[in-house]
Amino acid sequence: MKMASREVEATTTVTLTMLAQLVETNNTQFLAIAKAMTEIDQMAHSSRRVAERTRMLYSVAHGAQSAIEKGRISVEQAIDGMRRIHENVRETATQVQKLDDHSNQIDSIITVISTISEQMQMLAQDAAMQALLAGEHGKGFAVVATDIQRLAERTASQVSSIAHSVSGVHEDISSATSSMQNTERESSYGATLALEAGTSLESIFA
Repeated sequence: MKMASREVEATTTVTLTMLAQLVETNNTQFLAIAKAMTEIDQMAHSSRRVAERTRMLYSVAHGAQSAIEKGRISVEQAIDGMRRIHENVRETATQVQKLDDHSNQIDSIITVISTISEQMQMLAQDAAMQALLAGEHGKGFAVVATDIQRLAERTASQVSSIAHSVSGVHEDISSATSSMQNTERESSYGATLALEAGTSLESIFA
């Protein structure tokens, strides 16, 4: 009985020891599981934050893409507008240049008319002198010479007035020509800049 009692006691001691070890192991495992759960919860929280930020980033990127698309369309329209403006300015500059050429032609015509007027005056003076020398027989011729003289003077006066007006027009056309040339250069430069901006936006959009 004593031996059996000792064996039971020994077995009980071993069992208790094993149970204690098992409990300790379970406690360690429980702590490890709890730690793992904490880490998993932290990872889940971080994942939620990453997902939320990713959604925000996607929303911002989508908005930026829409804005760039609108900007690209606006720049394309601006490029077309600048191109049309440049073409209109170039055409207008050509027309102004033609006006300047016509003005030069008018100057030449006025010079010819002025020369003719001077010759008429000289002829009228010569005719008046011849009529004076003819005496009584040259009275009718003297009247004609006087009329020619008056016509020549009126012509000279009108030519002078026209020349003055044409000179002013010529100056205005020259000024307009210079201004149109500057505008043409500026519009060409603006069209180039708009085209470069459009190319850059195309790259950004891509």
